This record gives sequence, C-alpha cells and structure tokens, in this order.
Amino acid sequence: MFQVQEMQLVDYPWFVDVRGQGFNEDNPSVSALPSLTLPWVSQVRYAPTEDSALNSELLLQSSSQSWTNNSLVIQPPAPRVDQPTDAPYPLALSFSGVFHSYFEGKNSPLTEQAAQEESESDEANSSNDENDALVRYHDVIQRSTEAAKLIVIGTNSLAEDQVTNVLSNVQGHELATPFEFITNLIDWSLEDEGMLSIRTSSPFNRTLPSMTDAQRRFWEYLNYGLAAAFLLVILLCHALWHMRKHQYQKSLLHLQSVGGH
Repeated sequence: MFQVQEMQLVDYPWFVDVRGQGFNEDNPSVSALPSLTLPWVSQVRYAPTEDSALNSELLLQSSSQSWTNNSLVIQPPAPRVDQPTDAPYPLALSFSGVFHSYFEGKNSPLTEQAAQEESESDEANSSNDENDALVRYHDVIQRSTEAAKLIVIGTNSLAEDQVTNVLSNVQGHELATPFEFITNLIDWSLEDEGMLSIRTSSPFNRTLPSMTDAQRRFWEYLNYGLAAAFLLVILLCHALWHMRKHQYQKSLLHLQSVGGH
C-alpha cells in the first residue's frame, strides 16, 4: 500500500510576505534582503512614556493593503476582508539607549531567597561557594549601557524548522532569509558593519514580485504568443529560402537551355 503526499497552494494571509517598501532602507540589517516571510505575525505597538529616552526605529512593516484579525481560527480558507486598512502595520522595531532595570532601587529577589536558604541551613554545613553566591546576589544591575539595543519582532516562529521546511518546499529551494535576517541583526547589534556588508553582498535567488491571476495569465499567454510568432517567422524564412533556391535553379536551367541552342 502506497501513500502519496500532495501539497496544494492556497491563499493564507497569516504568513506575511515582506518585500520592497516593507524594509527600512536606512538600516543595513534589512536593506539588502530580497524578501522575508513572517509566519503568524502580529503588529508591534510602542507607547513611549514622557521620561523615556529610548530611540525607536522601524525595521519591517506590512503593505498598505494589510488588515488584522483577532480570531484564533487560523485554518484555511482565509477570512475575506473587503476593505483593508490604508496604513501599514509595524512588524519589527528596534530600540536603543539606556534601559532601566525593573529592580532599580529595589532588592533583588535572589538576595532574599539566598538569605533565607542560608538561615535555614546549618552553619557547619555551609560552604564557601554558597557564601560567595550570597555576596554576588547583592549586586543588581540598575541600568544598561547607552549602546544597548533591543529588537522586537512580532512573531516567535520566524526560524522554526517546520515553518522553514514548508516554505522551502513551496519556493523550490532552501529558505535562508530568516537565518540571514537573524545573523544580520546580531552583527548590527554588535556594530560589526564589516561582517554585515560581506554577508549582505552574498548572492541570493531574486524572487519575482507577486502578481494577480490576471497578470499571470497575461504573461503566460504573451509567452505562448511570442513563441508561436517566433516559429511562424522561422517557417516563413524557410519558405522564402526554398522559393529563392527554386527560382535560382530554374534560372540556371533556363540559361543552360539557351546556351545549348
């Protein structure tokens, strides 16, 4: 008994395909990417406070024809939306600046836990390592450095094996853009512009822009028409060549007959 696995392509808007204007051209981590598919992505909202000194930068955004849905049903067929929004949604943001710790000006809960365990344990059985750990727990990082960066992406399934395998089967080649995007973010966060420029200059499969069914039929019929016209031109050239050859042979026979007389 044989089992046949067949894959069929259906419209599935929960996988957002970011291309072109969806990338921030001023950011080197995404400016050179040809396309990026974000599975089950949500919009990223940022509401800065008055005393916030963070700098935010948009990395990825959807198209102006995108829309949102709060339903938990993600199985096809996709819901129909007659009037999409007129503005794109932010899908990935980066933040830079000083990040303040939640425990700034507070005691770390690790310190209280370590002190409680130390009081309950026998002083004779306590080791030097536990005492050293108790001292280390007193140190609380109040804030980050000014060069700290935080990147927020609206999906946690960007590099999952199951998702990348499905997308690779659909596109007909191994999908590498999610991993390239992640490595670019690491290099950009570490300010390794040299390595980032080398990686972004690597060759990739240039994907064609998405088209509607009418556009695909137009180009398909146009290819058929050009191929038929090319064959017709070849047949006409071949017929003209045979005609001229026949006339040339006929003229030679005529000259030979005149010369014989």
